[in-house]
Amino acid sequence: MNFIEQCRQIIAIDSSPVNGNVEVVDFLADLAKEFGFAVSEQEDILNGIPQKNIILRHLKNLNDKEVLLLTHLDTPDPGSYALWTKTMSNPFKASIYGKEIYGIGVAGAKIDFLCKLEAARRILNENIKRPFAIVGTYGEHLGMIGVLKLLRKKMVDPDFAFVGEATEMKAIHEGAGITMVEVTIPFSDEEKAYHKQSNTNESTTTQSKIFRGEVGLNTKVGLKNNAIVSMFDYISQLQDGVVVMSMDGGVSANRLPETAFLELDLVGGFNNHVTKKIASLLTALREMEEKFSEYPAQGFDPETCTVNIGCIRTVKDHIKVEGTCRILPTVPEAIAESWVEELRKACERVGANLQVTLNRRPFATSKDSRVVKLCQEELQSLGMDQQLYKTTLCTEANVLSRLGVECILLGPGQGVGNLYQPNEVLNLDEAEKAVSFYENLLRKYCL
Repeated sequence: MNFIEQCRQIIAIDSSPVNGNVEVVDFLADLAKEFGFAVSEQEDILNGIPQKNIILRHLKNLNDKEVLLLTHLDTPDPGSYALWTKTMSNPFKASIYGKEIYGIGVAGAKIDFLCKLEAARRILNENIKRPFAIVGTYGEHLGMIGVLKLLRKKMVDPDFAFVGEATEMKAIHEGAGITMVEVTIPFSDEEKAYHKQSNTNESTTTQSKIFRGEVGLNTKVGLKNNAIVSMFDYISQLQDGVVVMSMDGGVSANRLPETAFLELDLVGGFNNHVTKKIASLLTALREMEEKFSEYPAQGFDPETCTVNIGCIRTVKDHIKVEGTCRILPTVPEAIAESWVEELRKACERVGANLQVTLNRRPFATSKDSRVVKLCQEELQSLGMDQQLYKTTLCTEANVLSRLGVECILLGPGQGVGNLYQPNEVLNLDEAEKAVSFYENLLRKYCL
């Protein structure tokens, strides 16, 4: 099986949050054993879905710290299949046009794992003096759970780490953190009673409206061009007492919602209705967003923190909203915590509840570190960009760095403007450069 066929097969396997990554790991385990790697697996259950980490090593046992080449194997939800026009409305059908391959996970970051596997295969039968570990994880899109489990069980002992992410093979040495929250907004007793009555009536009349916004990973636009925010603005301007029957939109807290759906009953006359609560919380969120300009971080794009409302669902007696805030390194931890507390108090004032579901601090690796110098030397030897960059993405590097592991974030493909949206693409020439980089790195460190 050649490299292109490997790419086609790994993209064809659904490893989105609802499916898990077990099938991908099984495919890679068989491939790695065929190449002659020692394969270890770590099993877990996440939100009721089976998951696995996979660790590939040289068969020879070397008692030394290892270079860790790590890539997540899960992808986000692909969203509407109809928008995947380059793959015949099937995000799992890898489609090649010239040097470009399309499909979910091509840039983030399944093919990066194959690049690392191919690079390690090329040195596998040589005299390896220092160990390496090629690792594929689960749960990156659910808080980097896989790498946490890997470290807690001491499955790896890294000297330093190269973490795979779509950076166009540019070396990232600083990354933003992320705080993820879930807000529960209760319906009033009157609203709940009206919902129950409407569900039992033989004929009811409601109005529906669809809102649309930008698509993709929200690292720049904040509360602008967001379908859910547009829906919130709309209901905030309606007359008092309008009953919200349902609000739904988005697929994850971290992603711009493609659409938001609103169903209303214009009966009027209700007090303490959910529309007022939402209007109040949206005001508090915008006030928090205004404070971001006080902590600019040079070298990041954008240079201030951003906030996103990514998912909303209506259940029996409440509305659940999920969102994120990207925290830049210039924001002291105490300030970031104060923003969350102010938002929590705003929720409490309207009877809503806020829960922090994920909190990852920013990461930074010194420009003078050994891993940075090693990375720049190999990039230079291949005639590639050796400058250091920063990213607003939060990755496994944020977890590893908290435990003292020096990290570089690097991989083929474009990130912002490509990941988390239809027609995700990777140039195969860039994948070849990635293989060469990883091979040279392993030769220099391990041989």
